[in-house]
Amino acid sequence: MVTVQSRNGPIRNSVLPNHMSDLANFIGLESRYYLKERQFHGTLVQDEEADHIFRESKQWESLLNLTPKQVAEELTKVDSEIFCSIDSSEYIADLWRNPNHLTKENLQRFEGIPNNEMYWVVTTVVSETKADLRAKIIKQYIKIAKWCRELKNYNTMFHIISGLNHGLVQRLRSTWERVPHKHKRAMEDLVGYMNPFHNMDNKYRELQRATHTSFIPLCHIIKKDLTFLFDGNETRVDGLVNFEKLRMLSQQIRNIRKFCENPIMPEPPEIDLGQLGVLKSIHHSIRLRSRHPTALATLTENALKKVYSHHRMTKMVRKHLGKKHVILEEDLLEKIADSTDKIVQLRKNPPSPLNRGKRISGTKEKFRKSGSSIVGPPISPSPTTGSFGSDTGVPIDLPGDSSPPITPRRKLSLPNTPPSAVPAEDGTASPSVSPESLNSYANANGTAQCPQ
Repeated sequence: MVTVQSRNGPIRNSVLPNHMSDLANFIGLESRYYLKERQFHGTLVQDEEADHIFRESKQWESLLNLTPKQVAEELTKVDSEIFCSIDSSEYIADLWRNPNHLTKENLQRFEGIPNNEMYWVVTTVVSETKADLRAKIIKQYIKIAKWCRELKNYNTMFHIISGLNHGLVQRLRSTWERVPHKHKRAMEDLVGYMNPFHNMDNKYRELQRATHTSFIPLCHIIKKDLTFLFDGNETRVDGLVNFEKLRMLSQQIRNIRKFCENPIMPEPPEIDLGQLGVLKSIHHSIRLRSRHPTALATLTENALKKVYSHHRMTKMVRKHLGKKHVILEEDLLEKIADSTDKIVQLRKNPPSPLNRGKRISGTKEKFRKSGSSIVGPPISPSPTTGSFGSDTGVPIDLPGDSSPPITPRRKLSLPNTPPSAVPAEDGTASPSVSPESLNSYANANGTAQCPQ
């Protein structure tokens, strides 16, 4: 097995033991398998191939490189494990405001999912500066939400749609214009499950009543139903314990626990064994039983590649979700969205040099009409390397110069001018320059000297 850990770093080679199995799960994103004879001592991976392996190992960083179905499966798997780990006593401890957080640790983890998933969507969308990529990210999230509905993970589906309906995302009009109508209609259909009116008496309630298998309900709906029963009924009536209230609470908790009987687990990739051929390899072929108990089918190279790609994508999804960047502060998200809007506006309407020149000339004209003068930076009386050698030097007419005349902005006449200041074109006074100072400057730069 060859492992490339960095772009210019060392390449590590390791020999797998003979008893190694499940190679698809064992290999990392930055590793590759190679068959090597014992007497071969050359280089297995060249620099170009190593660079290609390194680039592929970084594909997990972008959501667009991930498969929506497997992202939904991994989210559902994590949410299902947390939801099914909640004990019935944790709901009771939460209703009776038990200050001991250890008694409702799993419930608090489940309550932290909504903000994490919703702001994950908002952070990913507003952090992208290109409208085309933002539209693709929105399409990707809509596909993930649709797969969450297929997996009966309505909790994650609701939070993804809530993130897309967030004000900072909805105001990106140029981005939503690039989203196809097919995906917009799919999103509207998903929103129909989450109509908050009439106590959520909509498609979601119908599915909840009709479902008797694995189901991840909405976190806030669970708490709302329990709180409604707890606060809407007195614990004591006429000095006696209201057992009817306790029975209703216990029945509601049992209904919630009913959805945890079979945790939702992602299914392995489906392989059509009826269309498989024979894999010719130097090693033994892998055989699996088909649907018929006596028939055997040999996995082909495409089937093996499908299994490998599935495991590799699962690792990429887990790494992306494990290191995803989530910003929970609304103020910080708004600043990021504002900066993104400014970048988009600059890309749409970049300031042209002609317009900038017109604005500058217009400003000068305004100053002239108002009787003011535009004063530039001060000019040293004696020429120095800092003044004449810079980009803001003052042009001077030297006698005997054969170059074509240039109309300067501020013109000094030498040597027939008196030492007094000469008025410039814009009304400001130009400083006097002595011939001696010009000669010293000419000697330093190897140019012609002024006559004394």
